[in-house]
Amino acid sequence: MTLYKKQRKVQTRLLLWFKKYRRKFPWRETRDPYKIYIAETLLQKTNVEKVLPAYLSLIRKYPTAKKLSKARAGDLKKIIRPLGLIKRAAYLILGAKQVIKLFNSEFPKDKRELKRIIGVGDYMAHAILCYSFSQRLPLVDTNVARIYNRLYNRVSEKLPYADKQLWDFSTKALPQKRFKEYNLALLDLSAIICLSTKPLCIQCPCQNICSYCQR
Repeated sequence: MTLYKKQRKVQTRLLLWFKKYRRKFPWRETRDPYKIYIAETLLQKTNVEKVLPAYLSLIRKYPTAKKLSKARAGDLKKIIRPLGLIKRAAYLILGAKQVIKLFNSEFPKDKRELKRIIGVGDYMAHAILCYSFSQRLPLVDTNVARIYNRLYNRVSEKLPYADKQLWDFSTKALPQKRFKEYNLALLDLSAIICLSTKPLCIQCPCQNICSYCQR
């Protein structure tokens, strides 16, 4: 099977699987870049179940970047403290101020401009551009790297964020349409089936075309 055909099979199977097993979170039901920015900031190195109450509290108390820019760090830390990484409180306030000052309260639709906001790297920029502005961009993190390494027998010692070949590969692996759902499907597959240890290969929609599973 050629790489192209395998990628297309993976796309089809993941999207069908996602339709039935997708996880539901409020930040997935919005195209508001501010809310996606908040969610992605909170989700960094944090269990998703812990993020939900903090996200809801934060959005309720600070529904816009303008409101967040005027928040007191102490109040924000109380909301974020259960997640750890308290420095995110300062990042969120400063980031909101930058959105107002640099972009007149509107999140830009350009990756380079988005990365001027403190705490926004390639992954978060892609998440905002894909989920909010429907730009065909991949999301690459440790979980996605694990799936691709197993599916396609990729070997790399580089960290995902610094692996240019992985980012290029992930771009080519994206479907032309439904790329947002595909990105989310990868995240859900990594959380439900393609676990870092003891993956549930027998439940995977790609089990008979996965290099790891076949071994």
